[in-house]
Amino acid sequence: MINGVQSGKARQMSIEMLDRVGLKDRHDNFPSQLSGGESARVGVARALVAGKKLILADEPTGNLDRENSRNLMSLILELQKEFRFSMVIVTHDMELASLVHRRNQMAGGKLQPI
Repeated sequence: MINGVQSGKARQMSIEMLDRVGLKDRHDNFPSQLSGGESARVGVARALVAGKKLILADEPTGNLDRENSRNLMSLILELQKEFRFSMVIVTHDMELASLVHRRNQMAGGKLQPI
């Protein structure tokens, strides 16, 4: 049992979600064998397989180049619509922040809408 799901079913769900995030052929790889972008996508897939309704992401694209950052955010926003989860993203990248529908800024110790 994994998170209340039979291990065979959990494995199948994991492989399906890895396929959904573009990593079907990497399901037997170890974390050290994945790129930064692949690791980020695995994190999203793991949260969705676990049925999380809230994902907290601290600089999810921080280790990625511009193109891979945009690709990852496009994927996350697409999955968010499909699986209906909430996400809190912490970032210094204002271009990335502009992709979400609600933005806040920490200023003077207070969270304020921007």
